[in-house]
Amino acid sequence: MRGEGGILRLGEYLVGRACRGLPAEQRDERYREWTAELPAILHDPGIRLPWHRAARMLSYAAGVTRGTALPSRQRMPRRVVAVIILELGIFASNIWVAARSPADWVNYMLAAWSLILIAAFIGVYRYRIHRRGSRAHAHRN
Repeated sequence: MRGEGGILRLGEYLVGRACRGLPAEQRDERYREWTAELPAILHDPGIRLPWHRAARMLSYAAGVTRGTALPSRQRMPRRVVAVIILELGIFASNIWVAARSPADWVNYMLAAWSLILIAAFIGVYRYRIHRRGSRAHAHRN
C-alpha cells in the first residue's frame, strides 16, 4: 500500500502523545505494547481494502489517545456531550446545504469552520482534563 510508512508513523506519533500522560514507570512498556499492534492491524489479511486497514489502525491509535486522556472511570459530562452532538448536527447540516448547492463556496467554508470548532472544543476539553490531572498530581507530591 502506498503511504504505509507515513500512516504507521502517524499512528506511532498518536500513541506516543497518548503515553506522555502516563506515569513514568508505565510509559515505555505501554508504548511498546501499543505500537506493536499498529503493524499487525495495518497488515491484517482479514480486512481486504488497504484504506480500511489504515483507517482501522488510525482508529486504534486514536482510541489509545482517547483512553489515556481521561482518568479511569471518568466520563464526559452530559453538557460536553450535548455540545459536541449539537456541533456535529451543525456540521451535518452545513454539509447537506453544500451538497444541495455545490457552486456556492460559502457553504463549504461554513462546513469547514464548523469542523474546526468541533476539534477546538474537544481540544480545549482535553486540555482542561489534562491540566486538572497535572494539578492533582502536583498536590500529591
